Amino acid sequence: MKTTILAVMFLPLLGITATASEHASWGYTGNAAPGHWGDLSPEFSECKTGRNQSPVDLGKLVDARLPKIDFSYYAPPREIVNNGHTIQITTGSNNRIMIDDDVFELKQMHFHSPSEHTVNGRHFPLEAHFVHRDKDGNIAVVAVLFHIDKPNHAIGTLWKQVPNTIDE
Repeated sequence: MKTTILAVMFLPLLGITATASEHASWGYTGNAAPGHWGDLSPEFSECKTGRNQSPVDLGKLVDARLPKIDFSYYAPPREIVNNGHTIQITTGSNNRIMIDDDVFELKQMHFHSPSEHTVNGRHFPLEAHFVHRDKDGNIAVVAVLFHIDKPNHAIGTLWKQVPNTIDE
């Protein structure tokens, strides 16, 4: 797989995705699709009113002049869980990003297949979300969209460790 460097940073947009209840039955199609998320559970009620709700369709390119993101990822995965909606990976400390002078610690990463977000309405085969928090609890999520191409060694290594059983 080859990553498309559409690493998109969403500051608190994806908090609901990252902390969604394991008990609510949400998805991407039919009555569980994003347009219905606000009705699925009381804890998802903000999905009805939020303006920056995930998923996002990235349409027309905009020169946003965003600050540089400095990535410092060193610690390997500590736990890999199949929760039934996604594969979630927690890591040890020493994984962080810096935006201006703000440090965000990597708390977990998870995957969506197909991608949750779209570009001009088009889904990608895989999307990774790197979920970070700063010392004040602010969230920064970096999303990476993948094309299917040549095998990716890092993804292949992770996939070999993924449990086949949900909640393992």
